[in-house]
Amino acid sequence: MTVKLTWTKLDPKPDPQHGKPCERSSHGFSLVQKGSRMILHGGEQVARTPLEPSQATWAADPKGDTWTWRLIDSTNGPHA
Repeated sequence: MTVKLTWTKLDPKPDPQHGKPCERSSHGFSLVQKGSRMILHGGEQVARTPLEPSQATWAADPKGDTWTWRLIDSTNGPHA
């Protein structure tokens, strides 16, 4: 069996109110529901300093060929 993988770079538009997530390391990232949502959670912008819960969780959803970020309130735990 031969498997062919292709990569597509996605560059979601900023959330109209909150912009884009900051650059980070040590985070979790998932593409779910056959490409219908991306979730970015946690991580560090400064080594060994976790992000503030108010900036920890972002989702990006597609509308046609365009993806848009939205900030998820994770101050009481992650949810989407």
